[in-house]
Amino acid sequence: MLDMHRQDFTEEKAKNKKLKKEDKELARQLQKSNARRSRAEIATKQSRIVHRIFVIYLRVIEASKSCTPVHQTKILAPTLEGLVKFAPLVNVELYQQLIEALKDLVMDEDTSITTKLHALVAVATLSQKDATGTASEWRVDLSYFHEILFGCLNDALDIPNAEDKSKMTREEQEEAGEQDEVASQGSTSSAGSLSSIAFSIADSMAQGTFVQTNALREWTFRVGLVLRAVDLLVLTQKHLPILRVTAFLRRLLQFTNITPPHIAMSLLSLCHRLILRYPSLSTVILGGSDNIIAGRGSYNPEAIQTISSNADSSFTWEVSLLTHSYHPTLRQIAETFCRHYYKLSKLQLGQAPVVTKQLDALGPYEVMEEYNPATGEMKPMPRLPTELKNQLKAAKRSRTEEEEEEN
Repeated sequence: MLDMHRQDFTEEKAKNKKLKKEDKELARQLQKSNARRSRAEIATKQSRIVHRIFVIYLRVIEASKSCTPVHQTKILAPTLEGLVKFAPLVNVELYQQLIEALKDLVMDEDTSITTKLHALVAVATLSQKDATGTASEWRVDLSYFHEILFGCLNDALDIPNAEDKSKMTREEQEEAGEQDEVASQGSTSSAGSLSSIAFSIADSMAQGTFVQTNALREWTFRVGLVLRAVDLLVLTQKHLPILRVTAFLRRLLQFTNITPPHIAMSLLSLCHRLILRYPSLSTVILGGSDNIIAGRGSYNPEAIQTISSNADSSFTWEVSLLTHSYHPTLRQIAETFCRHYYKLSKLQLGQAPVVTKQLDALGPYEVMEEYNPATGEMKPMPRLPTELKNQLKAAKRSRTEEEEEEN
């Protein structure tokens, strides 16, 4: 019978145990190296995919120059939205090419207002990459895009024109589609990237149908793009000239009296955010014997450049008119706005700062979405006439009396 407690068997058993332990450690290290290598391969593949996505975006933007304004707007809306989504992942190689392509797009007079606003939002999102980088390749001057945005505000904030170029007859749309198909086939930069299949997908977009059939939806959609563009290009930027920001403030306040209440409230909220960001803008809100205007000349409401508008040459009057609005919420916000800046004009050194929580809590996007009548909901609900109230009360009393008699 074999003795398992012999010394040679004990040594062999300990040796095998040690070898198994070393094998397990080696297998664990190999597994780690494989996982590390697989993560590196995944990162490489992801970077290649993102690079190809940006190349596709760039090719679509370049090829859209040969399209009609209708099809250009439809195909560039999802393209520029996707560019905004993936903007933080752009590399230096394509950054300047995308900026130049977007610059050419906003310079084109045939480009629609909606497409220009989408392009400005994309430029502003790409510029945030500039703020985080230190290399000279990332730097871009946004003053040109500020002027483009200022020139677009008149058309973007005004009521959509019923005879807009995007509203075409069926014959004109078919003719434009044939022209776009020929232009796409003849394009050497991106062959087939703007085929009829892409246009059929764009035509089936529900948002496009809503925008064409409802002026209020289109108006709200444009103002939403304006809010995003002003937020990214003006509100979040640093060291902008005060005269330029004042021109934006006066232009936004200029349209608060001719826009629907939900848009006017969102513009007032945005203006309040601008003044909180640049406190010296408060001098043009409300006039009085204690305030002195610093600018010269007269305000030009139709100026297409910020310098020629003379925005600091007069006080605003639009907010005072909004205090008599038929909409109760807009009227309340305008009154709070006036009271806040009247107190601010009386503020002296050493006193506590003026803070109005009702204005600070207003969000431009949230207010416009909450009070948008295009959703089918009226907020606040309109009051019933006095006669109708009396009739309803009388009917309720009669029903109550009948129920009591039956019981």
